[in-house]
Amino acid sequence: MTTCSPVCIWVARGLCRKGKDSDRTRSEDPETQTGTMSPPRSALMLLLVSGSWASHFYGGTMTYDPRGTNLDGTYTVELRYKTGFHSCPDSDGLTWTCTSGDCGNQTSLVVQTVDQEISGDYIWCQKEGVMIRVSNNMHSYDLSYIGGNWIFNDNDVVGWTLLTHVDLGVRSDTGKANRSPQTTVIPLMRVPVNCQRHFQLLNFDPDGDEVRCRYAEPPNECVTASNVTSSNMPQDFSIQLVSCTLSFSSISNTTGTYVVQMVMEDFPIQSISLFYNDGTQSNRTSGDTLSKLPVHFAIRVDPAVPSCTEGDYLPMFLSPTPDQGAVLLASTDQPLEITVRAQATQSTATELLVSGPQNITKNTTSPGLYLLRWTPTTEDGGAYPVCFIAQGLNGSSLYQSELRCVIIRVGNESAPTSTIPNITTNLPAILTTNPTTTSITNPTTTSITNPTTTSIPNPTTTSIPNPTTTSIPNPTTTSISNPTTTSIPNPTTTSIPNPTTTSIPNPTTTSIPNPTTTSIPNPTTTSIPNPTTTSIPNPTTTSIPNPTTTSIPNPTTTSITTLPVTSTTITTLSSRSRHILVVSIKLSYQPLLTGLLTDANITTEVLPQIRDQLITNGVPESFITLRLIATHDVRS
Repeated sequence: MTTCSPVCIWVARGLCRKGKDSDRTRSEDPETQTGTMSPPRSALMLLLVSGSWASHFYGGTMTYDPRGTNLDGTYTVELRYKTGFHSCPDSDGLTWTCTSGDCGNQTSLVVQTVDQEISGDYIWCQKEGVMIRVSNNMHSYDLSYIGGNWIFNDNDVVGWTLLTHVDLGVRSDTGKANRSPQTTVIPLMRVPVNCQRHFQLLNFDPDGDEVRCRYAEPPNECVTASNVTSSNMPQDFSIQLVSCTLSFSSISNTTGTYVVQMVMEDFPIQSISLFYNDGTQSNRTSGDTLSKLPVHFAIRVDPAVPSCTEGDYLPMFLSPTPDQGAVLLASTDQPLEITVRAQATQSTATELLVSGPQNITKNTTSPGLYLLRWTPTTEDGGAYPVCFIAQGLNGSSLYQSELRCVIIRVGNESAPTSTIPNITTNLPAILTTNPTTTSITNPTTTSITNPTTTSIPNPTTTSIPNPTTTSIPNPTTTSISNPTTTSIPNPTTTSIPNPTTTSIPNPTTTSIPNPTTTSIPNPTTTSIPNPTTTSIPNPTTTSIPNPTTTSIPNPTTTSITTLPVTSTTITTLSSRSRHILVVSIKLSYQPLLTGLLTDANITTEVLPQIRDQLITNGVPESFITLRLIATHDVRS
């Protein structure tokens, strides 16, 4: 227990323990009746101010979203945090501090009120801060939010520490910087002592990682009472780690207020590598943490209710209220409306408590019917959590519904297509792409074009009646003297219309202007002695071991880095269409301006821009995975 002077104890009893001792007057306190501890009036006023400040914190959360590389090479990250206090001004002057790593510089901070609870025995105000930080590196760092004191609680938590671990490494599975899970929470939630309740926290991860929750551990992640090594929660509460659900089941049958200090973490579903712009990398398995977020709030265990059935005293959500975890799509500058309906027969639904992004509004259209509205701006791309609770009133007793949370995803989602558009990306170097596209689509058609496209039907078995070997008689290298541009005007397509027969009906000529021509004559099986072989050894796999390479002897640039495709293997994993794009990229750069063009630079700078261009051209973000296969230098 925190050691205080007798006078401070009197002030705490008079002001901090609201609902228990708040009605006590000065003359009723035994310590003031003796006259020995009565302070002067000026000192008393100072203590009253300190006492009102001492019990005011209702918890908080933080998430982050990388925003990309700036023109000057620096990197921008948007961090959003929510904090709850007894009143809105209480949060003024409190800041997040860098406690580990290079956190960069905070370039802007916008703080706005999200929602308030202004009636009942516990009043609070939740604000959201949108912080922009700019740094010279894409590594990891820690931000902490430290202060005191929590509202009066029965697990003796006084000060607070909220820790956020940010890791900005570029992922090998997505080609983009790591993003944190998205979550938020209502500052204070209620449950009657005789009812079970499951508080399912929102745990949406935009990278598709597995999200887990646990109790925070002192001293870096939380503050607890002396000699306590965990969050000091009573046995009435338990956590389901994977579902991020805090469950209450009354065992002690004791009412009270409890501080809940949790940590939310994301883990890759398979082993990945994180690449950083200083040339280093970190390998992560499914047991390694990527991000770490604070999720702190309070729970009030109220006296027993006559019925725990939802819809009696406890409000129950009705249609058209969105389901838990629903993903709602929104477009920039277009208002998104969410209708929430709640009902209870033995209490009156009087209020909807909301936690969401800045500028979200709520309106009560009729008792128990609410309309949430939010209009994202052009700067609001990404995923945004929204949580809400319906609150009912019966006499002086307050009853709450379950916690319901949804995700608002801002951005246009394009329908899946069977073709991938040509890529032209403005990079610091000159980028020319000659994509080799492999598509797995429904029709049973194999087409070879330039770019070379192989289509395998949706059924997972492809039968070829006779051994099919295609060899090219002469070396597959075409040399062109002194060109600065190699163009292939119109692709020539060889089609095999039937899955069980491979035929080439007429002589097909593939021509490259200037001046080499390779023709494939009439027969259905063409055997050519030299070693380019296309074989399909198993029904579900197509291997293309040796691609055709075109070399240009005298390039006009200083140096060229080529990404050769040495083999492409396509395996049909399911009936869903998959698209694999193997891109051979020639990068020309000026070493004096850009430095060495390393694999890490390609991964952190080039691949994200290719990804952004694919998205701009209509490829859905969730369909894109970019990986660097290999590089080698081509010098003049």
